[in-house]
Amino acid sequence: MTPEETGRVLAICASFDRRTVGETDVIAWLKVIGDLPFRDCEAAVVAHYRDSRNWIMPADVRQRVKAMRRERLDRHPVSAPPPEIADEPVRFLGALRAGIKAIAGSLELHRAIGGPVRGGEPPDAYHQARAALRLRRSTKHRHRSPPPASSVPPPGP
Repeated sequence: MTPEETGRVLAICASFDRRTVGETDVIAWLKVIGDLPFRDCEAAVVAHYRDSRNWIMPADVRQRVKAMRRERLDRHPVSAPPPEIADEPVRFLGALRAGIKAIAGSLELHRAIGGPVRGGEPPDAYHQARAALRLRRSTKHRHRSPPPASSVPPPGP
């Protein structure tokens, strides 16, 4: 994280707890949370003040970011590195660490459902996902309530 981003994190804190933020605050916080991504720190501050009235400190941000990263890894298991590098421990470990970092740091792209293989039919997962999407959309539209009568404009001349 850059000093500017650290200042933005502190500005978010100040918007909740009215602290004053100076250059020395930014330097001190940068030393403690500078290795964390800005987006995660921002989310940690917001989550902290959603749950607590207590003044947030850099250690609180680190704990929340660590918990968020652990939760991401629990939701999205790390894929195994390619089998062709299994006998190359350095490359294998590097690929594994990159996968962990991508998921924990929320940089992983959403996995797409594989499509047909050149002229073949889409896999069953595709058909299941499309059916679930249609059902969700139809349920969403069915549960919309009509606007109150007082908000409906009278018919024009």
